[in-house]
Amino acid sequence: MVYYEIEDDCIIKYEVSIDKESLEQLKKIIQSNCAEILQLATSRGMDQPESDPKTRIRFEFMNREPIYEGENFKEYKWSYTEYKDPKLVSLINQLLEGEVEGIWDLKHPEEPATEKEKCERRINQYIPVNVNTDLYRLKTAINDYETYLSYNKGRLTNGKYSTSAITYYPKVLECITLNEICRMPLDEAKEILQFFGSQFEYLHLEEYEKEQARLKDKSNRAEMADTDGKQPKRI
Repeated sequence: MVYYEIEDDCIIKYEVSIDKESLEQLKKIIQSNCAEILQLATSRGMDQPESDPKTRIRFEFMNREPIYEGENFKEYKWSYTEYKDPKLVSLINQLLEGEVEGIWDLKHPEEPATEKEKCERRINQYIPVNVNTDLYRLKTAINDYETYLSYNKGRLTNGKYSTSAITYYPKVLECITLNEICRMPLDEAKEILQFFGSQFEYLHLEEYEKEQARLKDKSNRAEMADTDGKQPKRI
């Protein structure tokens, strides 16, 4: 597998090796420690509901109860726990499937707000309470939070399960080996990409250029401050 990354004003081409066994084990640990329970639910149908990697929704089934069993049709009542995995699990799944573009995201850790954080924000937007507060929406937000805690409180109060997924990003990177194949000056590479009409969005060129501009501006302001602080020489 090959991965491209912008660094030091160059596009660097890497050969990627992944320790899939360690990555699979790490994925299970992250799911065990960081996934949130959304609900304990039931559904009816011939087949059990399928997990959706795009929404990071995952089901763990506890029971299948027959409702109807005919010659050509069977219906069951499925009981299951619905989980929401952290974004990191999606990135791991991509790596296990041979998609390496997510390495950039691993090097720039960022997790969406958890369901717990969303519940707390909904409540906090009505605090402090006053005569204009929408009490119905505040009560609804509190009830939703109570429901969330009823599913997750045991996990949250146990130190093992209160770990943020962010802390696992470096451990995932340890399962990846990047061996440099070659590099090309960024200006030359941009001309080639433009010639072939390739944008290579996963290179995150825009983010790189913004960061370089920010660092340059910071350096210029530091130099100006240093110059302004110097006293003129007396003749």
